[in-house]
Amino acid sequence: MKKYLVLCLLLMGVHVFAAVKSAPDNQCVIQQIETQQQSLIELEQKSAVKIPTGESHFLLKCELHQDRVFTFLKSELIEFEWRSADNEVKTPLQGTQPAYFLSRGSQLAELRFITHHGYIPYFQLLEVNTYIEQSQKTNLVMGSFYGLCLTLIFYVFILGRSLKDNTFRLYSAYISCASLFFLLQEGQLGLFLNAQSYWLSHQLYLMSAGLTVFSATLFIVRLTGLRTQWPKIINRLLFPSAWLVLGLSVLITLLEHNQLSALLGTVMAYLTLGIILVMVSLVAIQAYRRVPDALLVLVALSVLLLAMVFRVVLSDMSPTLNRYGLIIAFAFESFLLAVAVSERIKRLKKSKLLAEAEANYDLLCDVLSRRGWLKKAESLVEQQRHKGGMLGVLYIDLNKFKHVNDVHGHNVGDKVLQVVAKIIRHQIRDIDALGRIGGDEFVVLGHFSDKSIFHHLHQRVATRLQLIPIHTEEANITVSASVGAVDFMTIPKDISELLRDGDKAMYAEKLNFYHSINPI
Repeated sequence: MKKYLVLCLLLMGVHVFAAVKSAPDNQCVIQQIETQQQSLIELEQKSAVKIPTGESHFLLKCELHQDRVFTFLKSELIEFEWRSADNEVKTPLQGTQPAYFLSRGSQLAELRFITHHGYIPYFQLLEVNTYIEQSQKTNLVMGSFYGLCLTLIFYVFILGRSLKDNTFRLYSAYISCASLFFLLQEGQLGLFLNAQSYWLSHQLYLMSAGLTVFSATLFIVRLTGLRTQWPKIINRLLFPSAWLVLGLSVLITLLEHNQLSALLGTVMAYLTLGIILVMVSLVAIQAYRRVPDALLVLVALSVLLLAMVFRVVLSDMSPTLNRYGLIIAFAFESFLLAVAVSERIKRLKKSKLLAEAEANYDLLCDVLSRRGWLKKAESLVEQQRHKGGMLGVLYIDLNKFKHVNDVHGHNVGDKVLQVVAKIIRHQIRDIDALGRIGGDEFVVLGHFSDKSIFHHLHQRVATRLQLIPIHTEEANITVSASVGAVDFMTIPKDISELLRDGDKAMYAEKLNFYHSINPI
């Protein structure tokens, strides 16, 4: 009998323990007053209660055995309010999202929400330590994200100023607007500003969304050159749509909440989705045509498009993707676009170097142009200033070159110039500056440690240019050149002094040439 009694008591104990174990430790029930719809909020679980468009009221009843924090997302809320059972308005905790401290025991409160769009705030009941830990993690991750955005903004903006390319400034504007949008969505400003501050308002949140779409459209079109390929689509469809999104974002902020503002908000969201879809389609064609950077931009836009689908069309499917999908997509897109921008920088630098090379070199004769020679001459003057020594100038002018062009044509004349330039280049040192500064005028400038070295160079060049046989399909001729030589033991006042004295010496040699063929 005693054994049977003990067994019964044990079974009853197990049953009571199981019942206590299965009983909820802490829970809240939230009920929409207008529809009587209820939802249970358990510890660390998100309650998917949908807030309808307009103004709505909810009744919150909690039975708590420990202190808890009640929190939810506010990105789509225009206004919210917590009234306790004694009709007192409760102030939320200072943080990124609305949060209210609930002490143990029974809690009863009425929540009032006003929103332009129906959305799910995902109510949560968290342990105090869990709430603090989650807030710290979120702020740390988002702080790193904003730091990355800030770095990109200044880096690309400075590059844009140095390269004088508005594409980079548009990229900085896009990153700035998007950063502000996410800053308002995630509520990091709430850590420093009063909850009623304008900077935390839903109006500014909507305006930042419109500015983000507008600046992104301008940047992508500029980066990928879409306007050049499809001017009608860009000018008549894409740009007007971007302007319309921006206009709607401003208009909604000016309207009182009503059905019109809700409809405009929906139009704005789907119009944004349409803009991204059009850009993805056009960039896909460019990627197929192997346009530079188009593939990178296509991948970036595709990820953003997917995130927007979860944000606008499938908003109820995943709370994580609904909140963080766009942030993750934007971070990924920013990285890929930064790579595309860096590739653009490389191409610009390459084009700049090529342009400078073309400006500094005479492509016909493969020697320095006048501009390139002047730069090289300045460096040689500085070399004399620091190292001493002397500068030597050879000023070379072809004899009767106009006669060659008039009789045999410019093709033969070009051939003569090329042969003369090649002969001079082979006679001088690699460190000497050889340039073509006029039609048939060449100048050699070198820095010498000894005067005799320069005179030997002068004699070698002058001798080699006395008789120059030229053989072409049009003619077989012999030409010559006059070579004037000037040495500068002291540093010249400027480069023009080098040319002026060299020119005088050359004309003296040319007079001797004409006297030799036409003696008086």
